[in-house]
Amino acid sequence: KAAEEGNDDAQFNLGVMYDIGHGVKVDFVQAEKWYRKAADQWNDGALCNLAILYYNGDGVKRDLVQSHTYYLLAKEAGDPRASDLIQLTTEKLTKKQIAQAEQAAEQFKKDHAKQIELAKNPPVKPPSPDSVTAEAAVVAKVAEPGAAAPVVTVVANTPGVWTGIERVVAVGDIHGNYHQFVAVLRAAGLVDESENWSGGRTHLVQTGDVVDEGPESRRLMDLLMKLEDQAKTAGGMVHCLLGNHEAMDAYGDLRFVSPAGYQEFVTAQSLVMRDASYELYRKGQATYAAANNRSVIEEMPKDDWMRQHPPGFFEQRDAFAPSGKYGKWLLAHDTVIRINDTLYSHAGISPRYATYSLQQINEGVRSELAHPETMAGGIATDLQGPLWYRGFASDLDAAALSLDETLKNFQAKREVVGHVDAGSAVTPRFQNRVILIDVGLAPVQNNAARQACLIEENNKLFALHRGARIELPKDEQGDMLRYLKQAAALDPEPSPLASRIRLLEPK
Repeated sequence: KAAEEGNDDAQFNLGVMYDIGHGVKVDFVQAEKWYRKAADQWNDGALCNLAILYYNGDGVKRDLVQSHTYYLLAKEAGDPRASDLIQLTTEKLTKKQIAQAEQAAEQFKKDHAKQIELAKNPPVKPPSPDSVTAEAAVVAKVAEPGAAAPVVTVVANTPGVWTGIERVVAVGDIHGNYHQFVAVLRAAGLVDESENWSGGRTHLVQTGDVVDEGPESRRLMDLLMKLEDQAKTAGGMVHCLLGNHEAMDAYGDLRFVSPAGYQEFVTAQSLVMRDASYELYRKGQATYAAANNRSVIEEMPKDDWMRQHPPGFFEQRDAFAPSGKYGKWLLAHDTVIRINDTLYSHAGISPRYATYSLQQINEGVRSELAHPETMAGGIATDLQGPLWYRGFASDLDAAALSLDETLKNFQAKREVVGHVDAGSAVTPRFQNRVILIDVGLAPVQNNAARQACLIEENNKLFALHRGARIELPKDEQGDMLRYLKQAAALDPEPSPLASRIRLLEPK
């Protein structure tokens, strides 16, 4: 119904359902129809998925020029997959064909100028508490260190608590975008040119969602593993908190693993392993039919099965299993921690968990991920849980009512969270008692990715926006306007903060 009423996110998500057979039968014609409607409104995911349809010839006649056209548009609109996938068409087209695609892309932008402008500067509307657009948008088929004085790290009796830390750097969602993460770390003085730890006794907090969507999830995890060891040797620490995407990869919900995400796990034996797994699948279906006296074997068409199990799929599953390299690594990490008087988590503490302890949450999530068969109804999949909660962006009244209780229970003054859209800049809410730090490192506007993080230094908080320190706003009106203008002045034009500034100026 929302798609029929013109909502481009709904149109895109409906297209995805038809594309991969999620809740409906696979229907590429319907997928193309809804992708095109969303693409006409400058929906980056729809533009990229249209390119994939034309590349594969799914529901449309195979046309690499059309595919390249939509990859160009998707890349400009900000889909993180497009930069990698466009190489598939670039390698197969002549210079003349590429020029044709570039002309077609320019014509598309002229024909849809109004829709593109509206997409870049949308009217403000409260986000849906159950919105999954940011995650679904990439469903794919195919500073100086702190003072030199000695810093004493005091660990409280409660696991997950650190006090006496003079410098903390907090970075939000990364989603497989290695180079943007490294750029933020360098700006904060945490890594050198060789990407080795240079942050001394600083504590780095990454609030989850390292993986999925972008192309280099595995490379990011390997970097963080290295930095954990190096920081500890230097007297600092790297805290990698669990996000909903880490949990999803651990328990097998792979909707948002990008094609490049599987490619990272490909080995020389991947095709052999996939063929063997397909034969096991067929034998299993035949055995099931025989055991149930069924004359017809229900078997997925081979092309569909292969599409759902690309090369690297089984290696990725092994690596994220509880006994696998990355599964073990994830199970060693917390969901919620407190450093000094700040509580850090991926999505925040909802009213439902306001009276829980750190230990209850952390051990509960770890236990569920270690034994996925027991996780139904648990913390890791609860939309009100600390991996999924969206109340700090949507259900403001309920969040405000429970916030005092939450902070008192966890002995904190504020919460720092990712997961919810911070609007392209580190953004305080609720009189600075909640700070949103998911600035969108992954999305790109005019080929300029957003770069910002939160820094606590000697009990003072500020944003590091494109390498420049900015004092956080004292309120959400006048001083917020000052803050946003300072941040926007550091962005390449047009700043993604322009629409927020225009809304505040009349007030």
